[in-house]
Amino acid sequence: MNNESSSRPTTEKEWTDLGTTNYRKGDINTAIENFIYALTIDPNYIDAQFGLGNCYYAQKEWEEALKYYKNVLEKNPQAASIWLNLGNVFLELGQLNKAKDAFFRAIELKPDYAPNWYNLARFYENTDVKKAIGAYQKTLKLDPKYTSAHYNLGILYYNGGMFKEAIICYEKALETDPLHLKAWINLGIVYRDLGEIRNGILTYERALNTLSEHSELWFALGNLYYNQGLEDDLINAVKSYTKGLELAPDKESAWSELGSVYYKIGDLNKAIDYTQKSLEANPKYIKAWFNLGNIYYKKHIKEAVLEDDLLEYKSYALWCFHEGTKLGDKDSVHNEQLLLKEGIEAKKPPLIFEYQPEDEE
Repeated sequence: MNNESSSRPTTEKEWTDLGTTNYRKGDINTAIENFIYALTIDPNYIDAQFGLGNCYYAQKEWEEALKYYKNVLEKNPQAASIWLNLGNVFLELGQLNKAKDAFFRAIELKPDYAPNWYNLARFYENTDVKKAIGAYQKTLKLDPKYTSAHYNLGILYYNGGMFKEAIICYEKALETDPLHLKAWINLGIVYRDLGEIRNGILTYERALNTLSEHSELWFALGNLYYNQGLEDDLINAVKSYTKGLELAPDKESAWSELGSVYYKIGDLNKAIDYTQKSLEANPKYIKAWFNLGNIYYKKHIKEAVLEDDLLEYKSYALWCFHEGTKLGDKDSVHNEQLLLKEGIEAKKPPLIFEYQPEDEE
């Protein structure tokens, strides 16, 4: 009992140090308790005020964070790090002019600190892209290994149609952080938009050497193989989507895309099966209803050639287009109207799950 008592913090500094340790561990609630206890000993203890500000910032309690950061600045107005944090709080609160002033104050106090320029760049992203690019470039001049600055700058270049510059930025981000999943995915997208599908495929294959547990990469790779459209590519698309779905079986868009691959291959039965799985995962997935309608319509055409179709598949198609129409899909509306003009009556297809439309009793 005496040992426990002797190990308990007794000063504001000891409580603050304990709070800082818990904060770094991610135990924010305990850290808050520690910092508050420090302030019961000394209500003006700056380090505890700062710690509380950081904790409330981590919990997105912006007003509380603002209060404690302001308390610190009253006692130490030259603290650049506080001005930086204050700017981020103002940004979250939508107080843009105050955010801008705080970031500039941080830069004025510490002009060679890369995060100050980085956060100013984040501010400018929504107000002045040219200035945002300039601030990110300044960030990288101060710290060439600032991964997030490379990545964000890549996004700005991509959105501005400067694809080659975006590639350089994403590659730089990956040099400093080879496990940056979003940078890998965005790099492949840039190659896709440049029409360099093979380079995009190679990019995702490189990424999968170390990030094979991420379904997003498998799905992105499947998309590129599908876009190529050659026979071998479609087979690889199937493999990619299948691997991704092993990792994320509830991804409705991937089931639908796998159905689209089989539609393109010409295996309409598998196309139906996998598109239905998409709707099993999410009965309100509009694209899957539209795709399923098209598959049934294509199956009608195929069976009609064999004189083995009594408009049943058209009826299934109409049902699917109607479901898409109810969910607000304009393409489904168009196709539904065409079939209605032919006098087709909707018939519920034999789905692999029991789906009851919301307006049915």
